[in-house]
Parts: sequence; C-alpha cells; structure tokens
Amino acid sequence: MNLPVFRRAGENGFTLLEVLISLAILSGVIVTILTVMNSHIAASERLSERAFAALLARESVEEALLSGAREGRRTEAAGLRG
Repeated sequence: MNLPVFRRAGENGFTLLEVLISLAILSGVIVTILTVMNSHIAASERLSERAFAALLARESVEEALLSGAREGRRTEAAGLRG
C-alpha cells in the first residue's frame, strides 16, 4: 500500500507541522533552562547573604573577645599596682 506523498519531487524543506513541533520542543527546553537558572540565582543570593551574616557575626565575636581581653589586662595591671 502506497501512502500519499505531500512533497513534490525535487522540493526540499520542512512541512509546517514539523516546524511547529520543533518550535514547541525548543520553547519547552528554553523555559526549562530559564527556570533552572532562576532557581540557581536565587540560591546563590541566599548563600551570599548567609556568608555575609556569618562574616559579620565572626567579626563581632572577635571584637568582643579583643575588647574583653584588653579590659582584663587593664584590671590585672591595676590590681598589681595597688
């Protein structure tokens, strides 16, 4: 049984249906890539904020320890003199 051929002899190219299907697949891939990129950017921002908060916390603890050490030395030195 011979199926009807929609292309004329010597014509090369794609049918409208093939183009529409390929565009649908391509648009699905592009949407997926953009969604993944968006989620990675959001995760990167959250990690950046956490790292900055940890840096500030560490700096505050170090300042508190240093100021406590300085005050401790001053009181020890005053106690030794008196």
